Amino acid sequence: MWTTWCLASAAAFGQDRRNAPGRILDQQATVARYSQQNQRDSDELARLRSEVGRLKRMAEHVRVRMQPNGANAGMWRDFSRIQSNISQMNDRMDHGDRDYSRIRREISEAGANLHRIEEQLHLRPDDYYR
Repeated sequence: MWTTWCLASAAAFGQDRRNAPGRILDQQATVARYSQQNQRDSDELARLRSEVGRLKRMAEHVRVRMQPNGANAGMWRDFSRIQSNISQMNDRMDHGDRDYSRIRREISEAGANLHRIEEQLHLRPDDYYR
């Protein structure tokens, strides 16, 4: 009986596979996949930050055009809401929001709304932000 227990426990504890070659390769593959995903996330975040920066410049361009062209209170209210949305997008990215598809959609909506304000101002086509 004693001999059987010793052999069983030796078999159970003797097979420590933490450093087995297959296990090490699995860990390396996992690290490589994580690194690639992290790089893709970093690239996507950089693109989104660039697009948000462009939106900020567009918003500034629209604000400057609104002042002398007699924007009404409704336009200013819409503009203020758009600027607030842009700031919120930027803050969410700074705090780790990784819902890139939603952020992309919000960027697109904000750009379209700013362009709509430009059209409502009846600006010359060369005054539109490009």
